[in-house]
Amino acid sequence: MIHIDSSCYVFEANNTIVLTDIHTQMIWEINSGTVKNIGKQVESLKNYGFFSNDDKFSNENIAKTDHELNYIVFNPSNECNLSCWYCYVDRKENNEGKHLTSEKIFTHIERFLENKKKNDSKTPIAFSLYFTGEISLNFQVFLDISRKINQMRDNYGFQISLLLPPTNLLKPTEQFVEYVNNYGYITVSVDLTNQQQINAIDKNIKLFDEGVVKHLIIPIHSKTKNIFSIYQNYLSSFHKVSMRPVRIAQNSTFPWTEQNLNEFKLEIENFVKILLSLDEKQITNFLISLGPSDYFAKFVDSILTREKKVIRCPAGRTAIALDNDLKQFPCSGLIGVREFQKDYALTKKGSWEEETLSSVNSDKCSKCAIKYYCGGFCIDWEFREKKGPILNEISSECLVNFIYFENVVYFILKLQKKCPSVLRNYIEKKGRKFRLNYNLNFYDFVKTFV
Repeated sequence: MIHIDSSCYVFEANNTIVLTDIHTQMIWEINSGTVKNIGKQVESLKNYGFFSNDDKFSNENIAKTDHELNYIVFNPSNECNLSCWYCYVDRKENNEGKHLTSEKIFTHIERFLENKKKNDSKTPIAFSLYFTGEISLNFQVFLDISRKINQMRDNYGFQISLLLPPTNLLKPTEQFVEYVNNYGYITVSVDLTNQQQINAIDKNIKLFDEGVVKHLIIPIHSKTKNIFSIYQNYLSSFHKVSMRPVRIAQNSTFPWTEQNLNEFKLEIENFVKILLSLDEKQITNFLISLGPSDYFAKFVDSILTREKKVIRCPAGRTAIALDNDLKQFPCSGLIGVREFQKDYALTKKGSWEEETLSSVNSDKCSKCAIKYYCGGFCIDWEFREKKGPILNEISSECLVNFIYFENVVYFILKLQKKCPSVLRNYIEKKGRKFRLNYNLNFYDFVKTFV
């Protein structure tokens, strides 16, 4: 990082100097010979509305967002046949032996549905199960809930969905395979340190019909190597692959230490260099194959669309998770953490009466240069890493976000020169607007105004 203030951010990535306008979310490459004049040129553009100090990233603005519930996850048990390094469940606690019945779950589903109906809500609502356990081990409960929802769907004037959670695909049952083949979509989460699971996935993914969209989530840690090769390996058997870094406590096997972060940065830089070495068709196919929770795609999309992301995650706002005692938490990752347990009361509109802890990100992030690209921090990551209250100092997640952001900006600037139509076609195929239709060289851009 070369320079940062409340309105602009200048950094160097792979010997390329980049300037961003924090509030308009515009990016430019800077010629090395004009670096010394950046301050003067930025000041001149302020007269035209650029580099303003307008800040919508505040508690007040976040509080105005719609908090009506639209996603509820029930976690009937913590039963699982794996123990992955990234799992957020402490299987020695949280009432491991207890299991919610489908009848109790559906009673609570009806409660949420009747509340929406009573308040004349027309917004969709989705449910899911088993984010703290393996779905295939108790799939009959999921089938019971699915059948009951289908029987009463017509009683409500809004869309009701039951989403299939990720599976480790270690031992899928015939019932599970049949359901997925009809459902048409499967998400698998893999632990790359577990060869047994890797082998099982390679074998069991072939059980599903060709028409089933297959999505793989790969949690990555601070020592992950050869990122492009990992993508390439799994895209031979999956339609979509999402790689995403996850939180790990400091005493973990893979802590996000300063040294590991530097090594991870080099891995991301090398990954981007490999991408830029591909031809136009290869880059297009790769971008299209990135899954819905992929971190690289997350930043590519936010930079191309320039859409302000004020809220990173719906946890505790429009989404909640329930444990096997029906206690409520912002997300499944925080189940069992007493500091985040809260018995929310539904208001007339079906939203929560009080702000949840997930809105504290505004204080922590208000002066951050990339706040509108990431939308704030993950409460679970922060809490687990520090094993205590969320503080205002920068976390490893913030540093990971900067690594991704800076390298994605570099990738976009270079790709726009090499294959200018690729990124526009990519984002428009997603049904989103391409908004980098301006001169990406800062000196040339300034000349059009001054």
